[in-house]
Amino acid sequence: MVGCDLSFGMLQAVSHNALVNADAMALPFASKSLDVVLAPHMLYEVSDVESALLEVRRVLKPGGALLAVTNGANHARSLRALIEESVRESTPGWMMHDPAIRKFSLENGASQLAAVFDSVSCNRPDRSLRVVLKDVNVVANFVASVGDRYESEIRVPWTTIVDEVRRKVLRIISEKGSFMTSADVGVFICH
Repeated sequence: MVGCDLSFGMLQAVSHNALVNADAMALPFASKSLDVVLAPHMLYEVSDVESALLEVRRVLKPGGALLAVTNGANHARSLRALIEESVRESTPGWMMHDPAIRKFSLENGASQLAAVFDSVSCNRPDRSLRVVLKDVNVVANFVASVGDRYESEIRVPWTTIVDEVRRKVLRIISEKGSFMTSADVGVFICH
């Protein structure tokens, strides 16, 4: 088993002795050398999805599989709504356009995968899963982590949005005991 990521930070966060820093569009593995490639929540991050998929197909052994995990349109819907509400106080009409949903998602991923793989199936729960959060810091840390994608679109510093969402979620947790959102996730299995 080998872990591979373009981000040194992601590699440093993992305790594993076989890690490789590489781009998904230029994998440092021999052709037909891997049984399985796991692509968890990352195909929406690459600049050219088709090139990355062709590279994965190159390194898979005959009969090998790609497992591509991604989100659907309902992922974290209530949290996204709360973020949008907070941003709209200073930037009217702002929408949180999640790149995961636009570029490679459960709704549009099958056709992209079918352009490269002969067999594509999707394993997805029948409905979104409930995520119950009782720690406001989990929510605030997530909101802070996406600031680099959205700060240039709004009129206030992203830290202001993090603080506002934190305040709103803390109020919800105080009143209801938890903040609930959804996890709309699934996996494409490709051969």
